[in-house]
Amino acid sequence: MDPEKIPPHPFERRRRVSTVSFILLALTALFLIWLGTPIASNLLYINSTRFPPRELFVNETDITLVANRSRVVQPLVGANDTFDIAVTVWQPTFWEEKRLARYEESTEEYPPLGEEEQKSLFFGRNATEEEEAEAARKSRAYLRWYKSASSYEKAIFSDIVFRGVRLSDTDLHANVSFQIPTQIYHEHPGNNYDLRASFVIIPRSPSLLDYYRNYTSWFPDAVNRPRFKSLPFPLEFPTQFHRRPHDKALDAFAITIPLLERHPVPSRCLLAEGDYRLWLDPEREEYLRKHPHVVTRTHLRVVREHRIFHLDRFTEMQDRLRNISCRALRPDHRISLNHCHKSFGRNGNWEVLLKLAVPDDDSDSHSEGEGKGGFHEESAYAPYMDVLHDVAGPKDVIPVPINREWWCKSPELGNFDNSSSSLSSENNPDSG
Repeated sequence: MDPEKIPPHPFERRRRVSTVSFILLALTALFLIWLGTPIASNLLYINSTRFPPRELFVNETDITLVANRSRVVQPLVGANDTFDIAVTVWQPTFWEEKRLARYEESTEEYPPLGEEEQKSLFFGRNATEEEEAEAARKSRAYLRWYKSASSYEKAIFSDIVFRGVRLSDTDLHANVSFQIPTQIYHEHPGNNYDLRASFVIIPRSPSLLDYYRNYTSWFPDAVNRPRFKSLPFPLEFPTQFHRRPHDKALDAFAITIPLLERHPVPSRCLLAEGDYRLWLDPEREEYLRKHPHVVTRTHLRVVREHRIFHLDRFTEMQDRLRNISCRALRPDHRISLNHCHKSFGRNGNWEVLLKLAVPDDDSDSHSEGEGKGGFHEESAYAPYMDVLHDVAGPKDVIPVPINREWWCKSPELGNFDNSSSSLSSENNPDSG
């Protein structure tokens, strides 16, 4: 057929998008952006809080294959290492106990540094007189503060609850029974830390802790942390009054949590004419709205992390964390223990760095070797531990059996006196 005689193809008009369809497409796109942005942001946040930055890791996963161990940070508790968890329950002291504690502190003498302390502090070499005197001063000053703290707080339970634990262990349970004196809760409304529990991880020997020399922490130097283990420890052994050089480092990554909650309770003050609650003023009603309740269930968590980190990157992250920790969001940036909040996304495993003095001929072993006088420095990071909040159910929160309505003097009711009573509590810490 002659191409010139082929009839032209009928022209198809392009269909125009209506204004309504365009608006619907635009709204759909905006909705997807609005919905996807927070989801993507949350996924990135979860990924950053669950996993440390990639640049922190060393390619090697076996510390024995690392050529220069002084430039890396290895886990204090490895995949095959075992550790114990010590639990101590603390309560404020009474006036008479405070007076006796101050007297005992003023009359107690502190012994000089032992051979083990000198070895760990000075890489096994003989210290000069100036170095030994300064180290002894710091050690005694810390011990004096630790013991003087008993003037306002005492341990009512302290012992090892979990033994021989590994990072891979899950669903561990333990029941802890102790008596709680209730006299202190008759006084001011107080706070939830008027009964608190502390948890300390204690690596089992042989361990890298055997080579401990010093440590750095995310806590600013101006912050004095509360105590975490009783002295003596355990309480059943009154002769165990010494603190080892590495105990302060163990306290640096220990945690403490309140065991009290405040909930309302009904009034016990009744009018003689009938079952009507006595009319209360706001100040007195505060005692009923914030009655102390003991929390009897705790869920403890230890992060399973045993990879090797770069030392330079590790110290950089710890320094940055220390500079922003324990500060209020105010212009003066006042440092206070009340502002020392931690989370894994913020603190991670870089909150505590332990410096080790390892014998040159014992670098491939965790046991204490008989070195020939030569030592080299290695570093280790502490395991991260925290608790899962809001795990206690209604049956796990027990009201303290006291009557705080001291103004109630109804002849029919009498005066409720519970100054010498105590509460038997069975706390159930779970480890996951």
